[in-house]
Amino acid sequence: MHWLHILLLSSVINTVTSSGLHLPRDLSPLHYQLTFVFDIDPKSNFSYFGVADILMKATTPTSTIVLHAESFTIEDKSIRIRSPDPITVSSTNTEDSHGFYKIHLEGKLNQSQEISVVIPFYGNMSQEPDGLVTTYESKQKLSE
Repeated sequence: MHWLHILLLSSVINTVTSSGLHLPRDLSPLHYQLTFVFDIDPKSNFSYFGVADILMKATTPTSTIVLHAESFTIEDKSIRIRSPDPITVSSTNTEDSHGFYKIHLEGKLNQSQEISVVIPFYGNMSQEPDGLVTTYESKQKLSE
């Protein structure tokens, strides 16, 4: 079995998807740290596992975190909120029509409060141009 480990770090200030659907402005992402582990064995259906660690700041008081989440599965019970004050996830739900994933908190975040949301996820790469995709390169030269 072949494993490919990739650590991807990026800073993101504004979040907009290709579909044009914007997230609510209650929270502003400050930094994303994404960790992926890929199983590139075709017998495993090109599965991947990952963890998203998102540092965000509340721009207004809120008790709901809304994220884009399509083409993969989130481990709801494994979501963790890191903050100086204890914050507990009360429930989660997916809004399929827009691909939104909502994390409902037991309390409210205060304006300017920073938190880190840790979200484990998994899925399978696809040959469709959506989500994580598999591609193949042919070494055969094209005739002119």
